[in-house]
Amino acid sequence: MKRRHALVLPAGLLVGLPLPPAARATDAAQTLYDRALALLCGRPRDPQAAATLLEQAAAQDHRGAQSLLGWMAMSGTGMPRDDARAARWLRPAAAAGDTAAQNNLGVLYALGSGVPHDHAQAERWFRAAAAQGAEDAADNLRELLRPATSGASAPPATRASRSRLHPALLA
Repeated sequence: MKRRHALVLPAGLLVGLPLPPAARATDAAQTLYDRALALLCGRPRDPQAAATLLEQAAAQDHRGAQSLLGWMAMSGTGMPRDDARAARWLRPAAAAGDTAAQNNLGVLYALGSGVPHDHAQAERWFRAAAAQGAEDAADNLRELLRPATSGASAPPATRASRSRLHPALLA
């Protein structure tokens, strides 16, 4: 049986939920982040321009921007899919406690995509996110720790958790 790992969008893009105050960086970075969200979720949509703004905000240590850029690089939204680039953006956001970044970094380690395959690191990040109540991370942790049912060790499959994504990003 293939393992399911959910790709999770950062909390700031959940319908109607703002980023927690601890996730906010400078006012300038927050303004860039807000403009990027408008480009991702509004009409007209421009994910490439959003990525440019998010890179500027992320460079100013905006954790939500770092987490969202990681997700965009993993999913190929607004940029070519690049899991190594995703990991570079996800690490600081995950270390700062962003549950989506923790879960998504765990997915990369579980798959060995963009980073070396590392079961212990995958478990670490899934546990961190699950401890904060992230259900997708808890599911991923259970799958990661489930004993293999066959001798073959096929890499687990990733699947976006569509119920957790902002409706404008479901297209």
